[in-house]
Amino acid sequence: MKNSTMLRMQVGEAFDWLDQVIAGLTPEQYSWQPDGSANPISKLHAHTLSSADFWMNLMGLQKPMLWMGVSQKLGLPSNFIEVWQTEATINLSDMQEYAKSLREASAAIDALDDAALERELTAPVFGRRDVGFVLRLAGMQMAIHTGEISAAKGLQGLQGLPF
Repeated sequence: MKNSTMLRMQVGEAFDWLDQVIAGLTPEQYSWQPDGSANPISKLHAHTLSSADFWMNLMGLQKPMLWMGVSQKLGLPSNFIEVWQTEATINLSDMQEYAKSLREASAAIDALDDAALERELTAPVFGRRDVGFVLRLAGMQMAIHTGEISAAKGLQGLQGLPF
């Protein structure tokens, strides 16, 4: 199996887990604000997707982030890092549509050869890394935050992960 195929599969499986965990949430559950400094699922979900978009599209594939169009359409901050401070409503169906578009964009990973995956770049926070690293990070970012979303569901008495 090609390295790029394996990376695309990893990202796709991270989307699968995330989709399963957020499926069926009501608007109230999706936007519920836990006590303390924890974040609502809506902001976690928007952050998870926009971060994956950053690592996959902008850094890895050298394409524009889909977030720019999404944020303009939905009245969310154009700087995806500012999603934590927004008071705007984040709707599950809008984020699911965004996730679908990101999943479709991930097909471009398959076209990368090993030389493209080994190309070095400067990754914010991580310094000099290769394209393969930032694409793995996109999938890992989704997996990490899917666990966080599962915990937020558990705080509401809901089942988090599907098992």
